[in-house]
Amino acid sequence: MQIALWQLYRKISMLKTVATFSSWLFRIVERECYRLFRIRNSENIDSGFDFDSLKTAYTDIDLKIDLINAILVLPIIYREVLILRDIREYSSPEVADQLGINVEAVKSRLHRARMLIKEKINSRKLSSF
Repeated sequence: MQIALWQLYRKISMLKTVATFSSWLFRIVERECYRLFRIRNSENIDSGFDFDSLKTAYTDIDLKIDLINAILVLPIIYREVLILRDIREYSSPEVADQLGINVEAVKSRLHRARMLIKEKINSRKLSSF
């Protein structure tokens, strides 16, 4: 997740419209998950990814903190769907089975979670001007 947030920070200037933020963020997280999956499969890593070994040169850590806080302050019903679907890459039916809800509820909660994160980030951007 941290790497995805770092990618977002580095490439935020490439975002053309705010309306595409949630799908853009999803694609960054998705690509990072696939990258980690490939690393784990190719090297047979049993432990978690070692984020401390990465070189990090943040000039502005505020965006990273804002994104993490936006995810952390989500109500639990939205946060758990977001993590299972976008981070752990479970399918909607798998998430529905795990949480004991229907697929439509998964889609609705996921959409709401992404919108809440987008609103939180946008309000932070506006208050910093």
